Amino acid sequence: MIKLGLVTCRAYPDLTEDDQLLLPAFKEKKIIAKPVIWNDGPLPPNEYDLLIVRSPWDYFLTTAEFISWMNKATIAGYKILNKPEIIKKNLHKSYIKELQRRGVLTADTMFIPKASVLKLEEVFERKRFKRVVIKPAISAGAFETYLVSREEALDFNPIAAKILEFADLMIQDYIEEIETNGEYSLIFLNGEYSHAVLKRVSPGDFRTQIDFGGTVEAVKPSADLIDQAYEINDALGFDTLYSRVDGVYSKDEFKLIELEMFEPSLYFSYHEKSVKRFVESVIERIG
Repeated sequence: MIKLGLVTCRAYPDLTEDDQLLLPAFKEKKIIAKPVIWNDGPLPPNEYDLLIVRSPWDYFLTTAEFISWMNKATIAGYKILNKPEIIKKNLHKSYIKELQRRGVLTADTMFIPKASVLKLEEVFERKRFKRVVIKPAISAGAFETYLVSREEALDFNPIAAKILEFADLMIQDYIEEIETNGEYSLIFLNGEYSHAVLKRVSPGDFRTQIDFGGTVEAVKPSADLIDQAYEINDALGFDTLYSRVDGVYSKDEFKLIELEMFEPSLYFSYHEKSVKRFVESVIERIG
């Protein structure tokens, strides 16, 4: 019987509620799927036939340790999906610059190297931003994420400096339309479009996460949006089990915010057939 390890972290030892939906679906296919908590240390050889990275959502606190865990698992003979080389490129959000070079329309994004001296007011003057989102370039779950207006630049310099003590800093133009149009997330499985959700911010906030009052609803995107998402998803040429295209309509154009190929929520609970599609996609990979 095939054994799968679904990689998670100590904060979600039994997986997220969404990913728990996978367990009975795999069982129906005679596949044993269990949580694997990466923080618990290296795996013994031959424990699982395949590791699928799902919710190691504390990785950004100890990134080097997480990468080391993946490397050790690979040396021990484990196949990991998404592939470690994809994860290593996707966990630092500088991949957005590569997408820009390949013609993908994104929110205007820049990166400030760790330990740099930064004056946000100069960024606003040079780029003519109105408001920006700042956060560590390796992060998740809105960790150390702030919305900064031109008028607040001086006040946020100490916060930016604090982040730069331990990480590269990402500065991204805030797309105002997220407050009215919401943010689309289009999920792909084995490179094929599967389903989508629309995330909306809580009034007075800028973050779409449910923890900050955001809401999520199932949607059926237009054929044009799905076509655009395909182009974005294929732009880097990665062979992925799963991926998620996040973006916002701004002035009738779809602007990418992030292309998640590491540990995105896949919103199984919002689409009835999505769990079945995911399981079938995994089975295709197993062969």
